[in-house]
Formats: sequence, structure tokens, C-alpha cells
Amino acid sequence: MVEKFRVEPEVDGFDKSMRGIRRWFAGGGIITCVRLATWCLIAGLGVTIASDLHHVRRKFEKDKEDDTGDVTDGLRSSSDDERGPSSPKTECWSRKRSSFQNMDQRMNVGSNEYFDHAISDCQQLIAKFQTEYGIPGLSVAVSVDGNKVWAEGIGFADVENRVPCTADTVMRIASISKPITMSILAKLMEAGKIDIDKPVQQYVTSWPQKTFQGKNVDITIRQLVSHRSGVRHYEKDPEKVKDEFEKIDRQIRPKKQRENPTIDALQKQKDEFAQSEMKNQRYFDSLEKSVDLFRNDPLIFEPGTRFLYSTPAWTLVSAAIEETSGIKITKLFELLFKQLGMNETYLDENSPIINNRSRYYDRAKNGVLKNSAYVDNSYKWAAGGLLSTAGDLVQFGNVMMYSYQNRHDSKTSSESRDEKSKIKFPSKDSGYNEQSHDLSFLYAQSSDRAGFLHASTMDQLWAPVDGTASYWDKDTYFGLGWVIVPYIRKFGNGKFHRFCTFHTGAAMGASSLLLCLPEADLDNPAVGSTSGTATYPKGVVVAILANMSHIGMSKIAHEIAKNFDEAKSIRNQSI
Repeated sequence: MVEKFRVEPEVDGFDKSMRGIRRWFAGGGIITCVRLATWCLIAGLGVTIASDLHHVRRKFEKDKEDDTGDVTDGLRSSSDDERGPSSPKTECWSRKRSSFQNMDQRMNVGSNEYFDHAISDCQQLIAKFQTEYGIPGLSVAVSVDGNKVWAEGIGFADVENRVPCTADTVMRIASISKPITMSILAKLMEAGKIDIDKPVQQYVTSWPQKTFQGKNVDITIRQLVSHRSGVRHYEKDPEKVKDEFEKIDRQIRPKKQRENPTIDALQKQKDEFAQSEMKNQRYFDSLEKSVDLFRNDPLIFEPGTRFLYSTPAWTLVSAAIEETSGIKITKLFELLFKQLGMNETYLDENSPIINNRSRYYDRAKNGVLKNSAYVDNSYKWAAGGLLSTAGDLVQFGNVMMYSYQNRHDSKTSSESRDEKSKIKFPSKDSGYNEQSHDLSFLYAQSSDRAGFLHASTMDQLWAPVDGTASYWDKDTYFGLGWVIVPYIRKFGNGKFHRFCTFHTGAAMGASSLLLCLPEADLDNPAVGSTSGTATYPKGVVVAILANMSHIGMSKIAHEIAKNFDEAKSIRNQSI
């Protein structure tokens, strides 16, 4: 008998899988699947509802905050940016932060809507200006009638570490140090301690008798502060300077320079930077040593006969201030900053830690950005050795404009001096023997309505001096420590200049400008408004700082001032 075996057909993996699926459905799997899908749908709806409720709650809270004037959301955006953006959005983030930082100041002006358009236009101007010159970082501040309406930074204060430039960034202000020094000198003038029409030897006893072409000549302090002293600038060779004078007199400058005077001025800056004195790296611990740099150099011309911009001349002025007052110029600066509320203005010292200090940049010959060379500006504190913010410079400009416009309560009685004007400086702090120093000349006048300086003093500072017209702009003159643009209207609807005053600055790795545009006086358009009973100051003040050399800022500063002056006019007509 043969045993029969049942042979099972061979089954592959696919068939096994299909059999498993059929068994699962037959056992109620379809019901399980439907239940699972239903639970997923319910869960999804729940998440959606919860999310909607969350957004509604956030919106309600935000509306509530807005109703109470809270700017928490704006500050949150600012704090998020503290990590430091590294994308092309840096400008926007920096603007947003500085806008919130200065919102309270902008509100002081009144209805801010009148200035929003001017701010928007000037933001575009500044952004275009930064791009055109390839500036790493810019800081700008504007005030209208003494109230700050705009303060902003764009770009980077520190390119390597991606630190944004803000309205609080501290930079070199270079030659804007001169008008600040002038305010100290002016206080000594008002106190009768310095006569600026007397020879400087009466106040700096170590200054030698100067000669020109074999005859003795005297230099007055007025000539020093108006750049008519004959004291050299950075170029030490008189023959080279005389050659330049002859070219200017014959008006045979190259065609390119005739067509664009700004290029001429910037090229002159670059030539000055090539001088070794501009790149000084040695610390000077006294003005006596600073004056030694040019004490025995020959005069370029006879004092009072020509104009030559001179930084060393202002070092000599500061020596006169120091010797007359008996107080170091550095200490006087510190006292002045406190007196004027310039809390973020410092000496340009390299060793102290200064919050928000910028780094400085220049361009290599191939156009690549590079760090600016190390310099020590201790040899010219008064002429170009200070640091500040755009906001502090605007504060200083408003102090000066108030003094210029306020014609009331401008007299000072010596009997009304506060006893606090006698201050004792321990020798360990100031280097002086312990004694009382009369600082009454530095303190504001007796009335709280009076300006820091007399209006009559400001008339001298802000008046054009004959023979100081700039060869790059015949409509621009020098006053005493300031550049003056006098009122010009030669005929109806023709060339027109509003009266204004300003000063620029050029340093290693930095450029700066401070401009004051007083409100126009319709009765006397040749000067700013100085009459009436309105609260002063009246006008626009603009300050711009950049952390790169060779940047001409005069044109854009005037454009910014014009924008805000027009916005102010619209506001005044609407009120």
C-alpha cells in the first residue's frame, strides 16, 4: 500500500500578507480603524480651538497694554535684538531699537505725526549716504526747539563682533572739540580773565616772541580761534603751504577739483592724515609738552593777513585757558560736561573702559575695509581729543542756541555767585596743591532763564570774521570756534541761504558734524530769531557721527535740517 502525502502549494510573502489583512478585517479591524480616525479628528479640532483661544487672549492682552500706553512689545523686540543680528536686516533692527529708546524724547515735541514724514525721509537719506560711502556705522540725532525728535544708529559700531551702531554709540568727534573748548574760553572772556585781543604771550608765558620776514609780530587769541594766526596746521613746511596758497590765489586748481570742491576738501584731509603728527602714538601728560611740538616752528604768514585752518593753534588756546584758570584743561572739560548735561562725553583716552565705544575704520588702497591705525590724541585734547554721542552733541548745540537767542536776563552779577563755585580739589585727584579754585566763570548765570553764555558773547562767536572765507565755499566763513553760513538772498527767488552755524570733524577712523539752524527772524533775517517771549531754543540742531575717515557730511546735514525745519513749519501752521 502506497501512502499518499498531501502537498501544500507554495505560498510567497505577498500572499501571506494579504491573508493576514483579510483575517484582520474579518475579526473587526475595520471598526477599530474607524474609531482611531474619529479620535484623531477630535484631537485635531481640540488643538485648533486651543490655538485660536490663545491668539484671542494674546490680542486682548496687547490691546489692553496699548490702551494704557505700554510699549512692552516694542521693548521686547529691542531686547531680542541684543543678541546681535548677523543678517542684512541689521539696519532695521538697529532703527527699531533706537526708535523705542528715544520714543519718550520724541513725544516731548508734541504731535509726533508732523515729524514722522521727515524721519522717514531722513532715514532713507542716511541709508543711501551709508551705502554711497561704504560707512560701517553711523549715528544721528536731531532736535527741534530743544526737544530730541529723532536719534538712530545704522550699521555696526564693531564690524568684527557684529555689534550694531545705535543712538548711544560713542565715537570720536574730532574738531567739534574746538567749539566745546570755545565755550570755556568764552566764560573766561565774560569773567574778564582773558582779553582775546591781547597777545597770547600774556597768558602763555613760555610762548616765544614770533617773527615773520625779520620783524617781530604778535599773535592774539582772537586770531588763533579764527584761524588767522599764521600757526601751522599739520604741514610743517612753509614753502609747501605757500605753494598751495599761490594755486588758490591764481585759481589754477585741477579741473576735477574745480568741478567738485568737496573732493578737494576730502583730498586735503587725506593729505593731512599722511603727516606723522596726525598718527601720534605717544601719550602727552602736559600741555607744555604738546605746545613743544610747534613752539619753535616758523609762522606760515603774518598774523591777521590770511586764513589757514590750524589744529595746533587750538592747543595753544587751551594752554592759555589752563594757565589763566590754574586748572588743568582735562579737569575743566569734565566740569563742563557735567554742567551742560553731556553725560556721555569723554576724553579720547585709550585705556579707560567706555560703554558703547565704537571701533574705527578706514579703507585700504584697494577699497577693502580695515581697522584704523592706533593713535593717541592726548596732544590735542582741546583741538580734537574728545569722544561723544550724537545726542550729547545735540544737547551742546541747544545750549549754544539758547544762549544766542535769549536776550532776557543775560546779565550776571558777581555778588550772586553761589558759594559752590569755590571748589577744593585734593592734590591726589587733580595734581594741584590743596587750595580753593575759583570756578565761578564756568557756572551758569544767576537766573535760571539765563543762557550759559551771554547773548552778546554768542554774537561774537557766531559772527563771520573778515578774511576767513573757505576757498571750497566762498559763502562759508569762520567765526570764533565755529563755521558760519551767513544769510544770503541776492534777489527774489534766487540763491538763498538761511543763517546757520556748524563745525565738522575729521580724525583717524572717524568723521563728525554738528549743525545749528536757528529759527528765522522775519524782522532781521540776517540772524536767527533772537526776539519775542517764546521758550528757547528755537530751531533745529543736527549731529552726525561716523566710524570711518574722510566722510564729507555738510550736505546731508543741511538736507536733514531742512526736512525737519519744514516739518516744524507745517506743525506751527496747524496749531
